[in-house]
Amino acid sequence: MTQKPQKKAGGTRWGFRIITSISLIVGIAAFLAFSGLKGGVALIAVLCALTARDFIRITAPNTSLLMFGLLLSVCGALPPILHFALEWSALEPDPLLPWIDGILVFFLLSQVLTLTRKGKIPSFIKRPEFAVWGITLPFCSVILQLDMLLAQGFPQGTVLRWCVIVIGVAKIMDMGALLVGSQIGRHKLAPSISPGKTIEGAIGGVVIASIAALAFFTFWDYPERALGTHSPIIWTIKVIVSGACIALMAMVGDLFESSVKRSCSAKDSGGILPGIGGIYDLTDSLVAACPTGYLLIKYFILG
Repeated sequence: MTQKPQKKAGGTRWGFRIITSISLIVGIAAFLAFSGLKGGVALIAVLCALTARDFIRITAPNTSLLMFGLLLSVCGALPPILHFALEWSALEPDPLLPWIDGILVFFLLSQVLTLTRKGKIPSFIKRPEFAVWGITLPFCSVILQLDMLLAQGFPQGTVLRWCVIVIGVAKIMDMGALLVGSQIGRHKLAPSISPGKTIEGAIGGVVIASIAALAFFTFWDYPERALGTHSPIIWTIKVIVSGACIALMAMVGDLFESSVKRSCSAKDSGGILPGIGGIYDLTDSLVAACPTGYLLIKYFILG
């Protein structure tokens, strides 16, 4: 008798989560279609500030109001500052690539290595300053990668569509893992970090996300415009592998946030989004998936 209401409530939460995720993908695509690159930079700035707010509230709730406001200001200001600085600078972007790529790789490795601690995150991650380099800098690196791709001659529409595709693949991974795990999930993926996630759900999410990546690139941005040197078979393999990697890193970002919440005894980062929680619950997978996506697009798909 007591299990049926719980199942119904859980199903309602999943439904809200899926609807919210689909609305996010469609909303971002529509927003970028009308606002272009400048709107995309503004959107990232807002997401950085809101994600940093949730992160600091979880990890360092006693942060002074002055420090809290200063950090949020820095997180929100860095994306547009870096974008306009690169746009106005006469410096060719190529010399910056090793530094930017190094930041991306270091950040992604740090998230993966943190998961080996089984829910016990290092103390420096709980400091409010971590919101700057652990959340904002990955998004800033994505902005710089976007600008560099534009500087190399790629059309703005193509670059923005790739941004939406990476976000879409990451969120489809979330939805796919949720649906598959709820139906056939039996074996726990990371019980000490997130007991609700299953191995079956993770595998299902990766497969569905890989198929989605291929569909996105095929029907929305067919490679003949930008990837013309690849044969269809090689291109298909590269897109499927990239989709799987993006999905895996999206899961890493999700588990990283779960580690942070579990270490700080928090359930959700907020309650503003139905079925999801706070803004950080929405962007956790994107913080890891977006840098992964752009590295793969630049060095693997286009390589």
